[in-house]
Amino acid sequence: MTTSLTLVRVFDRTWAAWLRGVNTCRTAPTRGAVHRLRIDARRLQALIGVLTSATGAPPKALRRLAKVAAEPLEALAPLRDDQVQRRRVGRAEGTRGIETLLQHVRTRESRHRKRAHRALARIDRTHAEEVARRVRRAWCAGKARRRPASGRCCC
Repeated sequence: MTTSLTLVRVFDRTWAAWLRGVNTCRTAPTRGAVHRLRIDARRLQALIGVLTSATGAPPKALRRLAKVAAEPLEALAPLRDDQVQRRRVGRAEGTRGIETLLQHVRTRESRHRKRAHRALARIDRTHAEEVARRVRRAWCAGKARRRPASGRCCC
C-alpha cells in the first residue's frame, strides 16, 4: 500500500468519524459523544496539518476544512467542562452543602448543552462535505499527474 493511498484512507476514515460525531452530538450530546467528537475534531485537525505539508492539496481548501473541523471544538468546550465538573462534584454528593454547588453545575450544563446544540445545528454539512470533497479531489488530481508506474491513481 502506498503512502498516498494510506493518507487517503486515513482522511476518509477520520472525516467519516467527525461527521458521525457531529450527527450524534446534534441529537444527544451525552458525555461520551461530546468527548469522542472533540477527539475526532482534534485528530482531523492534526491530519489536516500533515496534509498541508505532505500533499499538493490546495492550501485555501485545507484552511477552510480546518475551520470547519474546529467549529465543534469551540461549541463543545464549555459543555465538556461542565460535564466533567458535574461528575466530580457528583462524587461528593451527600456531603453537607454540596447540593447547592451540584445544582449550579447542572444549571450551567443545561445552558451550555442548549448553546452547543444551536452551534452544532449551524454547522452547514453541505458546505463541509463540499470542502472535504474539494480537498480530496485536488489531492487525487495532483497524484494523477504523478501516476506511479502501475498507471493507477492513489484514489
